[in-house]
Amino acid sequence: MTQCNTKTRLDFQSQLPVDIEFSADDISSDGGAILLRQAEDKLGICETIAELVPDGRDPTRVVHSRQEQVLQRVVQIALGYADQNDADWLRDDPILKTACGGAPEGSALSAQPTLSRLENAPRAAHVEAMQWKLIFSWIRGLDQERREVTLDIDASAFEGHGAQQELSFCGFHRCHMLHPLFIFDDETGQLITVVLRPGHAHDAADAVPWIERIIVLLKSLHRADCSVVVRADAGFGSPGIYRRLEELDQTFGQVGYLIGLARNSVLQARLEPALKQARRRRKACGQPARVFVDFDYQAGSWHKPRHIVGKAEVTLQGDNPRFVVTNLDDFDARLLYEVGYCGRGRCEQYIGEFKGALRGDRISCHAFEANGFRLVLHALAYRLLFEIRRTIRQEAGQTGARKQLARLARASFATLRLRLLKVAFVVRQSVRRIYLQGARSFPMAATFHHIAAAMG
Repeated sequence: MTQCNTKTRLDFQSQLPVDIEFSADDISSDGGAILLRQAEDKLGICETIAELVPDGRDPTRVVHSRQEQVLQRVVQIALGYADQNDADWLRDDPILKTACGGAPEGSALSAQPTLSRLENAPRAAHVEAMQWKLIFSWIRGLDQERREVTLDIDASAFEGHGAQQELSFCGFHRCHMLHPLFIFDDETGQLITVVLRPGHAHDAADAVPWIERIIVLLKSLHRADCSVVVRADAGFGSPGIYRRLEELDQTFGQVGYLIGLARNSVLQARLEPALKQARRRRKACGQPARVFVDFDYQAGSWHKPRHIVGKAEVTLQGDNPRFVVTNLDDFDARLLYEVGYCGRGRCEQYIGEFKGALRGDRISCHAFEANGFRLVLHALAYRLLFEIRRTIRQEAGQTGARKQLARLARASFATLRLRLLKVAFVVRQSVRRIYLQGARSFPMAATFHHIAAAMG
């Protein structure tokens, strides 16, 4: 049957009319899916996670393997298509099919109902095993010469919009929410693992066992002499965390922590002389002033005194006292706070990318386990984009690197996607090869070639 192509003419041009017709060869606007597949071939993390997804389907009738389904879902998330419904019109995309191991002219990928069954297949034990695999994958990727690791832990509110299991109302955030736990490697910004928790969970809930597992694995699988520092804000300040980290320090050595501490009248009184000094400096120079002190303090729920770093800050708006509890008592108070503790703020930027660029807070499944698995899928998308950016940074550090590489090395995931992944290719398939042809005018063509070769 001859296909009739509709043509539309627009007359907004004063000199020449503009004709629109959809008759070109197969074209995809998501050519960066190829780079994402290269990142997966380097890491193998999607394949590892796919092996943990239970599969009760009849093997004789399976069309889409678990590996293909997981890779399809993760690549779509990384490209900005966070909803399962997007698969209904992306499943025939020739480059997406190629990235998932198929042929451009082959059968379509999974549709939304199939992906929905995929996300509801794992149980709690499967999701926990996946979180373990994320940790193992991160440890395997560490430089063997690396002797210092800083673990940043934080929690975030993920608002629910339906009848999700374990959803709870939080007066502070003023929404019904779930409350996942994030653990990042501060030096690189890599997401180590993410754990979904009920909405009523305290910030520090489940933090101790996961931190302990990571530290034990680092000491046993990476380097026994590796120095580990755990950082968190005051929401994680609890005697259980302090005590367990101190026990790990006694067992393995070189385990420290810098954790924010909520102020009280006793701490405020200990800091008052420093605040008076900061007020005098603020009045004399007309600029914000800081004075740092350290002292030992024992709360009523603590079994022993601990070292406290106090920041007596007076800004244009008034007093801003802050406290940090730590077992690193051999360092200067200012150094511990400004260099050690304040770097924890980068963790919030990483979570912002997870929720913003990857839309990782789309926890719209009903089952709690399905939403936990969805978080893992978004963590995989984070890993693939992170690997592309890590490669760009390595290449940008070489002598004679292009300026485009240097700019992309500092880019967020959203900018990286816009500049490098959202690129159109004409897709042709022959007996011998799959041929992708981009536009001659694509401004990032040389950089795309460079990164594809570096990751190849």
